[in-house]
Amino acid sequence: MKSAFLLAVGLLVAVPVVHAQPVAAQPVVTPYVFEQSVDFDLASKVNGRTYRIFVHIPATPPPPGGSPALYVTDGKGTFPIAAGQSAVNGLAGSPLLVVGIG
Repeated sequence: MKSAFLLAVGLLVAVPVVHAQPVAAQPVVTPYVFEQSVDFDLASKVNGRTYRIFVHIPATPPPPGGSPALYVTDGKGTFPIAAGQSAVNGLAGSPLLVVGIG
């Protein structure tokens, strides 16, 4: 009995005490917003999934026949590139409406 007690005390002394560490604050991530661009969620009536829609509106007014539109899939990845290129083309006088899906 005495040896069991000494063994228990020895284990308590030998095992380090683990203290809970404070959880580090999570950084606040804000999405990048393109000038002249809007985004919104659109629910599909076909499959019920919600898709994020990104729209970049050219800075120049549309021509009489309307602006051409470029639709890109994987909008989170491809929209920033297409919208940036559209802004460059708009400066050259050919405005382009860009719509990113997804």
